[in-house]
Amino acid sequence: MSVRLLEWLLDLKRIRLGRDAPIYLQWHLPADRWVLFTFGLLAALLILWTYAHEHGSVWRRLVPALLRAALVALVGAMLCAPVLVLQRNRVEPSHVAVLVDTSASMARKDTYLDTARGAQIVRGAGLPAEGTTLSEWSRLDLVRRALLRDAGAVLRTIGAQHQVQLFAFADRAHLEAEAPVMEPASSAKPQDSAVVRALEALVADGSATDVPGAVRAMLQRTDEGPLSAIVIFSDGQTTEPSSLEDAIEAARAAQVPVYTVAIGAPEPPRDLAVVALPTEENVFVRDLLAMRVRVTCAGLAEPTPVRVRLFEEDSGGQGSGFRVQGSGGPMTSSTAALTAETVELGGAESTNSAAQASTVVELRTRPTRAGHLRYRVEAEPIPGELELRNNVDRIEINILDDQVRLLYVEGYPRYDYRYLKNALLREPTIRFGALLLSADARFAQEGTEPVRRFPETPQELDPYDVVLFGDVDPGGDWLSPAQMNMLVDFVGQRGGGFGVIAGERWAPQRFRGTPLEKLIPVRIDPDFTGSYETNLTKPYRPQLTDEGRRSRIFRFDPDPAVSARIFDNLPGWYWVARTLGPRPAAEVLLEHPEMQTLTGPMPLVVLGRYGAGRTFFQASDDTWRWRRHTGEWLVDAYWIQVIRALLQPRQVGQDRRLIITPEQSMYAYGQRCVVRVEVRDEETLTALEQNPRLVVYDSDNAPVEKVALDRLGPASRLFEGSFVAPHAGQFLIQAEAVLPAAGQRPASALVRVENADIEGRRPQSDEIALQRLAEQTGGAIVPLDRLGEALAAIPDRSVRIPDDVSEPLWDTKLVFALFILIIGTEWVLRKVFGML
Repeated sequence: MSVRLLEWLLDLKRIRLGRDAPIYLQWHLPADRWVLFTFGLLAALLILWTYAHEHGSVWRRLVPALLRAALVALVGAMLCAPVLVLQRNRVEPSHVAVLVDTSASMARKDTYLDTARGAQIVRGAGLPAEGTTLSEWSRLDLVRRALLRDAGAVLRTIGAQHQVQLFAFADRAHLEAEAPVMEPASSAKPQDSAVVRALEALVADGSATDVPGAVRAMLQRTDEGPLSAIVIFSDGQTTEPSSLEDAIEAARAAQVPVYTVAIGAPEPPRDLAVVALPTEENVFVRDLLAMRVRVTCAGLAEPTPVRVRLFEEDSGGQGSGFRVQGSGGPMTSSTAALTAETVELGGAESTNSAAQASTVVELRTRPTRAGHLRYRVEAEPIPGELELRNNVDRIEINILDDQVRLLYVEGYPRYDYRYLKNALLREPTIRFGALLLSADARFAQEGTEPVRRFPETPQELDPYDVVLFGDVDPGGDWLSPAQMNMLVDFVGQRGGGFGVIAGERWAPQRFRGTPLEKLIPVRIDPDFTGSYETNLTKPYRPQLTDEGRRSRIFRFDPDPAVSARIFDNLPGWYWVARTLGPRPAAEVLLEHPEMQTLTGPMPLVVLGRYGAGRTFFQASDDTWRWRRHTGEWLVDAYWIQVIRALLQPRQVGQDRRLIITPEQSMYAYGQRCVVRVEVRDEETLTALEQNPRLVVYDSDNAPVEKVALDRLGPASRLFEGSFVAPHAGQFLIQAEAVLPAAGQRPASALVRVENADIEGRRPQSDEIALQRLAEQTGGAIVPLDRLGEALAAIPDRSVRIPDDVSEPLWDTKLVFALFILIIGTEWVLRKVFGML
């Protein structure tokens, strides 16, 4: 009780007498000792001198003098600021940074083809030895289980000597939680730990991985105290442009070891991926539809048969048609396949970390109904394949049953004119007018819709889809400069098709220097007049290019091999219009086997683009020779496909009062999609002015975005808008307020948005990089089932820092009480002794 009273009198708040040790008294002298001694001596002499002159006996003067001396001594002592000091040291614990990779690749589930590694994972994650399917657990799940098993034994092992700091990292590191040093026999419940709660809340959704950057970030946290080690749980695949060597050098300079725990299978997982390649956007009913599909495999050490199937879906969307049974179970389709092909993929190169085996499969069918159809391609899963979403892709194609309107202008009745005209008359899907310029006024022009002259106004030209010129002179009196410019606008602005069949008299040399020259997808040779100095008596056999083999124009049979044999047996050509080669970005389908230009073989059949429209050039008029031994069908098939190839996508059968044109057909996810709208009539313009918005639909025909349109000028008929797709996929764009004309579909456009899956490019773990990082920094790469043993060896880098506790005594209750007691006693004695 007396000790507590003394502590109260001394105002001790942090020091306890008799319980804290060692304790000593410390003085803060206001001057040197000799100065204080001198003043003390002078004060004593002054007191003695004062009381020597007082009246009374010696003892009556001695007692007050001593009290006066004690009072001076007390004041002097307080001026020297006495402090009671408890000597102690503060231990600043070292900390261990535990980094858990939360990038999207950590959500991957692995099959672990290496059974020994699988057994190690089972032990490390605390899974049952029997009946465990590792493919049920993601990489992040395994990390979580390994750290939390046995009431967080691994965390307790680290926390016995170090402060544990949990970080989640993807492209950058984030502190999630920290825990203080634990008592060895701590009974704290693991679910009460902030680190445990943070671990349970982690989600693998990062878009990139930066392991070296995460290491450097930990080394830069200098305000956190001594760092004993960095422990990294990751698959090791760095997707950011960071230097592993820089991170190693930084860790070595700081003498901080890095312990790495490789998560995930080191071999590429077994995986198939299908991507439907671009195909014709306008296909007619009963035409051959050849859909090309790229099939890619990974993780197949041996050649493996892969079956690829083609399905037709309702345009409203029915999902993929797959049902997943369990994890990576078999997929079954809900509808019958239209066609299927089996290819063999895999081999040693497909297991290489940087290589994937792939091939292109062609799936062929003939649509039996018109409409905006959606097709689905599927690759049947292979044993051990877990990721099934990329086994499916879709593509939408416009299947037409409409009539194409063609205007064919020819200079004179050469053979190609005769047989082309007859082919068009036999084709029910084409309505055309043939204008033969050399015919006299009484000649009845031919065609299903005969014409007497070339259109003179845009309104007369607009109903046509394609304009085809034969061997004509554009400088003749049948075509004015204004009509040439009108034709250029028809192609470039309105998306019409235009083609030229070369001839010996005028085409293409007479087109040079005219507005129409820009519509010809080859560079015109100014020195070629159309004739040769010698008779052409030796035929040549045109050669298909790679583009020509893939083109529908030269597909004469559903089987590509049969089609190639048919083409190889066709009669040769003789005459050719010499040019300087194709224009940039033009597509050469057929080329001369011997003649050369400065840029390559002489082009014979070329497809090109001008503005919104498509263009065509044929450098010979000898296709009529293909009738020999084959009859009419082959020439008919060729020219019908040429005309269809010139159609603007989605133009036929749609409402042409409104043209919706995306800036590009393919966008990356996150990229802004820009769309331009052209209005062609006043009624539609009024409707769009009142509600200038587009509606964007996803592949399930659900509206996902409404896009505001900005008019490009006060009187302009052009509008523009943009949007960012909410996810990857295919999107349909339509005007919200414009109803289609009778019997036509709404004007629309398609865009495809691709997701750049950086995390999925290398799904296997990179144990080599993790091992280098660990070994070159003094750490170790740790198996999942040896975490506790390995991490217990992390060195203790805690620091002892002096942390004395001081309690001042000069202003305490005891000092005040002594001062009052001494001065009061002296005053009373002086009063009693008659000294006042």
